[in-house]
This record gives sequence, structure tokens and C-alpha cells, in this order.
Amino acid sequence: LSSTEYSQIGSNGVPGTWHVATATLSTGIQSAAVAAYKGNIYALGGQSSSGDIATVYYATVGSSGDLASWTATTSMPYVDGWPSAAVYKGYLYADGGYNESNSIGIASVVYATINHDGPIGTWQNTTSLDVPEGTAAVAYNGFMYALGGVVGPYFSPAASVMHAPINNNGTLGTWQYDTKLIGSSYGGQAAYAYNGNLY
Repeated sequence: LSSTEYSQIGSNGVPGTWHVATATLSTGIQSAAVAAYKGNIYALGGQSSSGDIATVYYATVGSSGDLASWTATTSMPYVDGWPSAAVYKGYLYADGGYNESNSIGIASVVYATINHDGPIGTWQNTTSLDVPEGTAAVAYNGFMYALGGVVGPYFSPAASVMHAPINNNGTLGTWQYDTKLIGSSYGGQAAYAYNGNLY
């Protein structure tokens, strides 16, 4: 899809009417990673009609919730069809992923500084995942978490959970394994942290 929809959440927690944002991406994308920071939404990687991509876009959220335009910013250093994104203290992260063209997981973790007006700086490498996998990333309270995902070849699901400390300069420390998810395997999942709980 190249369109984005948005809805205002009511005081009772129920979303209102859905609207199609003014902004449209220049090409249709599926399985992109999405993150938000200080009034901007970021879309990383995914798959277009031509295959896995490395493109990163951002759009500013208006007062009504609408997006005026998507703008391309610094692309990831590699194509990633199933990336996972997280934001923490002014840094945008892309954790692991999956290269569908070659049926292999990606272990790389990269991060970039988010500039005050929305675009991002140069991507830099930090501590890679122990296993190449398309995981779900969450940044919370000084730590980066990687949950489940798919490992190569051929979308083999995993139930592993790992965490790494986030240093003040944006780099990650050593990844450590945590208690596995209850299910035997997970693939294509999402994750979120709220009020001291990881979901």
C-alpha cells in the first residue's frame, strides 16, 4: 500500500472514523517497520513490487492527525524486507530483519541520530543480534529488547527473547538471552512495552 489511515482515539479508548492521510508514499510498500518520535512518523524498509528495499521515509503529523507528505531520508545500509524499528532518546534503530530475496535472516543492528527537523543522520553499526532473524524490537527504560521472529532459511519461526543495554551514545551493549516466549515459535509478530510490562 502507498496510503496511510489515521483515527482519533476517543476518551473511552474507542477509535473514531478512519481517514486516509493526504500524504501517499511514492511506491506501495508492505511489511515496513514503523516508529514515531516528536511529531514525526518513520517507515523503514519493507518490500515493494521490485523486492526488498532499504528506503526510509518520514512524515510530520499535523494537529488534526493528518500527514502532509512523506519525505525520503537516509536509507538503511542494506535492504531489509522484514525490519523492526525502535526509537530511544533521539536515536532510530533498525534491529535484525529478513532478506526474502535470499531467504536469510539479518543479524545487523544499526542506528541513526534523529535531527530536530525530522530527517535522520548517517546509519551506524552497533552490537548485532546473536542470531540472524526478523524480530520484534522494543526500546524501554534503557534497554533494547528483541522478541521472537523468523530465522533463515525459509521463514523458520523462533521464540527467543533477548535484551541489550542502550548506552548514552546510542550504541548497544552485549545481548543476553531471557526467558523464551511460551509458544514454541513466533513469526511476523509485534511487541510493545508499557508500564513495566512487555507485550
